[in-house]
Amino acid sequence: MEDLKDCLLSVMEELTKEELKRFINKLDTAERRHQCQHIPLGRLERTGNDIGDIAHLMVGHYGHKATNVTLDTLEGIGRKDLLKRFGDACRVPEGRQETDYKKLYKQEIKRLYKQIKEYNCLPFERVAFNSRYIKLTIINKRQQLQEKQSELEAIGHDHVCLMKKHKDSKITIKHIFSDTENEDEPKTVVIQGPAGIGKTFTIHKIMLDWSSDEIFQDRFDYVFHLRCRELKISDHENLDNLISRCSTHLQDAIKEVLSKPERLLFIFDGFDELSFPSSQATARESSAVTLLLKRKIIPEASMLITTRPTALEVLDTVVKTDQYIEIVGFLEDEIQKYFLKSFQGQEKGLRVFQIIKGNSVILSLCFVPMVCWIICLMMKENAEDGEDLLTHISTSSQILLHFIHTLLQHHCGTSEKVDFLQNVSRLAFQGIKEGKKIFTEEELWEVSISATGKESTFLSKTFFKRGPNAKAVYHFLHLSVQELFAAMYCASQASSEETEKLLNDSLKPEHRNLLHVVRFLFGLINETSQEILKDLKMFSFNHMKVTLQSWFSTAVKWYKDKYPKASYCGKSQFLLQLMHCLYEMQDGEFVTRAMKWFHQIRLSWCHLNRIDCLVVKYCIEYSDSVQYLDVWNCNLDDEKLKILWEVLPKCQFVRLGVEKLSKRTMELFCENLALKERDQYIHIIISEKEDVLSFLLEATARVHESSLFFSNVSNAVMEQVCKRIIPKYKPTNIRLCCATGEEQVKSIVDILRNENYSPSFLRLETCLLESLENVHSILSEEQKMRNVSWELMYRGVNILYEVDQETMTSKTRIHTKSSVESICCILSGEEKMRSVRWEISQSGYPGTILIHDPGSPTVREQSTCPHNINEPSSQHRIKNRCEIS
Repeated sequence: MEDLKDCLLSVMEELTKEELKRFINKLDTAERRHQCQHIPLGRLERTGNDIGDIAHLMVGHYGHKATNVTLDTLEGIGRKDLLKRFGDACRVPEGRQETDYKKLYKQEIKRLYKQIKEYNCLPFERVAFNSRYIKLTIINKRQQLQEKQSELEAIGHDHVCLMKKHKDSKITIKHIFSDTENEDEPKTVVIQGPAGIGKTFTIHKIMLDWSSDEIFQDRFDYVFHLRCRELKISDHENLDNLISRCSTHLQDAIKEVLSKPERLLFIFDGFDELSFPSSQATARESSAVTLLLKRKIIPEASMLITTRPTALEVLDTVVKTDQYIEIVGFLEDEIQKYFLKSFQGQEKGLRVFQIIKGNSVILSLCFVPMVCWIICLMMKENAEDGEDLLTHISTSSQILLHFIHTLLQHHCGTSEKVDFLQNVSRLAFQGIKEGKKIFTEEELWEVSISATGKESTFLSKTFFKRGPNAKAVYHFLHLSVQELFAAMYCASQASSEETEKLLNDSLKPEHRNLLHVVRFLFGLINETSQEILKDLKMFSFNHMKVTLQSWFSTAVKWYKDKYPKASYCGKSQFLLQLMHCLYEMQDGEFVTRAMKWFHQIRLSWCHLNRIDCLVVKYCIEYSDSVQYLDVWNCNLDDEKLKILWEVLPKCQFVRLGVEKLSKRTMELFCENLALKERDQYIHIIISEKEDVLSFLLEATARVHESSLFFSNVSNAVMEQVCKRIIPKYKPTNIRLCCATGEEQVKSIVDILRNENYSPSFLRLETCLLESLENVHSILSEEQKMRNVSWELMYRGVNILYEVDQETMTSKTRIHTKSSVESICCILSGEEKMRSVRWEISQSGYPGTILIHDPGSPTVREQSTCPHNINEPSSQHRIKNRCEIS
């Protein structure tokens, strides 16, 4: 041990007083790394920096581990020149290597970033980052004002389609520091995007991928994540402190880290949250943060800066940017992937995505990851409460309120939330009133909003060129967010005159956009909505509830008496909006009273999405009964039909059309119809194209003749429908239009054999002439069909059998001689037809009729052209055409 002590003394003699002081300070870190007995700081201070006493303490506390502690400490203070001398003198154990700080740092970053804390996590609770991450769309171009405005206003599917244009300018994370066109590799990159769009999530992904050796390996040895919210602009904050706050492992390796500045990347996350104290100019300018941003220290290093667009102008005064990119959020594919990953099941995730696609307001905001997260959270809570997440989803108002509330809690950082929330609401209302979605900075100041203040949480900023100048305008994340804030203004600050004017104007067709604000007003008085924002204490809900109920009765009268009759589709849309108001309100008692005013729900030609169907279902559920429901030509499909069919029994008359229906859903729906007790009459039209069915239904409780019509439907589908519908409704008319018809007719005949009735009329339209003869034979030989009138058609050829008159006639517009003779032979071969009169008409010039007289063994031909005085009369041109055997 004395030899070790002598080695320690010899090496410490080479240290300056300042280096010795740093050597003592670094011992604590090294002894933890090598799990040595700790030397209390007080005992080290009492040595008075006497190297003999220090060496004695080290040997006494560390033993043989003092060698490794000394080597690490010398490396930590930058005296690598002493390592070999000390190692040789102490005979360093074989296999010992210099500390790999880069490896240690990567391991630490990987451990820290493989998990993430979500907004609603409990203390010490984390979730796996990769279980939440979905790649965001990042573009490397500036959007034009007009295209940004189009995105703000687009709703639902239209918004999703508009977002697809960003595919052309996408850039991946691993390429953000790659060569740009005609330029060198960028050293300073700015990522901008509004609150909640996923900027910090993207930085988290960069840190995890770099530490996992997946990106930037040939570019950066060290990547430092600096959260601007936690940084202080102070002259006490030096570069060593900034690096050390990223990892305790790097405290001993500052010189090594800074030895290659060109291989360093500093990430400033959330520049808009960085506070520059105006009263301390000296501290601001000498701060390591400022010096780094302005490249006054280690200018060779690279920087990645995230910010909200509202802080871009301030950033431009501090930083010279080489590359500007923007996070625009999720495209449709990424939205779907998010739900698939969140629900950890292909089937459930896809069904949830279909639910969201059916809500145009919410779908328009799902490009924001935070909105997707809120939706998944709320739907999972419903499932945990035992509810079916597919049949219950919160209203649009509630989802947007959760979004605003989450932004307030986690992206705002101020206690004066109510004040600036009121300012933002006032701006939104004035914009809606004046038809504005874009605002200037002067307009923001008029309502006491600072463009760089906390109000930027809810606003975004777009730059554009106008003549020789560059200008900036402000806007909400989406028009729906502005409409909700406008509704919040009406519920909290607006005078009674302002609210009354908005409500009255919303009834006029030219101001129908105001109905979206009214819908949100109804959503705000919902009890759940009040609970979400209860801590804000800015709404007078009871007063607003009375006002809205009064307005609703006025709106119903206006709909019935004053809405322009020429605008049928507009009137249907207005009715749908009124029903949406009831749905947003979620007040069963009021809905029941309100639905007494709607005896008829006529929505034909309104393209209904899934949430529209939920709204119709909700309103019918709370009504006593509906006399008439018309949802024909409303773009219905499987999912929408399944929503509506539960309330069809409450409707006395139903007219319903489905453009895209699967065979399985058709089967289930027909089973549902067969179980209905009230309907006495049903009329169904079904057609099939490429295994997809279209369907039209009319049903009523009134007694009437039922009918079925199948167009190009496979025999399997027709059998499924007939087996369920015929026994219940006993249709009097059945019509088939298909390629051959033989199998379909056989199936119908088989089903009818087991029923105590026969239809009155059967009609078949076929594409093959041979089928007429085959089907004719089937019908003629079937005893059950003797009491049925039927008609066979082939491209204008009609063979009509009328049971009451026991006659069969045939008319054809086919010009080919062979077609007419084929029909003639079919009729001539029928024994029953020998005793009745029948005829076959052929149009054209000259026109002819083939006629068979009762009991005659022959068929005669007669011209249908006007008599010519130079030609013999028709009686002289009659000749035998076919002798009846």
